[in-house]
Amino acid sequence: MDAIEIILSAQVQKRWRIKPSVRASEPPVHWLGQWRVDFAEKPDRTSVALMTNTTTLYTFVFPGKELGRDDNFEKLFRLRLGFSLVDAPALNDWRSAPILFAAGNPRVAVGSMNNMRQHMVWRAETELGPIEEDDEDWINNMPFLSLPGIFPGNAFAQRLAETRLTPARHPGQSGPN
Repeated sequence: MDAIEIILSAQVQKRWRIKPSVRASEPPVHWLGQWRVDFAEKPDRTSVALMTNTTTLYTFVFPGKELGRDDNFEKLFRLRLGFSLVDAPALNDWRSAPILFAAGNPRVAVGSMNNMRQHMVWRAETELGPIEEDDEDWINNMPFLSLPGIFPGNAFAQRLAETRLTPARHPGQSGPN
């Protein structure tokens, strides 16, 4: 079975004291097989971690406080991934795929995540009142011209829909993403 590569930003490597064990695959082995994690700050200066799929830019937002304890990062990531894949049983094996910490610099993901980080800092109250949308929903509905579908939430949903239309494939099998 293929592993999920978690690409750690330099800041994450330093704060979590993790040295990546592999170089990130270029391109990813599977569209679900590569994610990048970096820190960001909300307008109230609360620290969060952005966990972004490098293919679809679909992003999970984790509170920073919860990640520093034990193996919470892996537990939270697997839980969120599982919820995201509930409508795509053909991808169930990815829920328990081994995790490898990787080094790399996928340009589209890094640039897009930098934009996400900047927009999170700038995001605050508007003339019409506070923004009610959840951080994660807000990011996944933010347009990115590097994506064919423009929105990360739509790109992720499209990949899930394509999976439902094709026969089940084990993550260890080779072939097109």
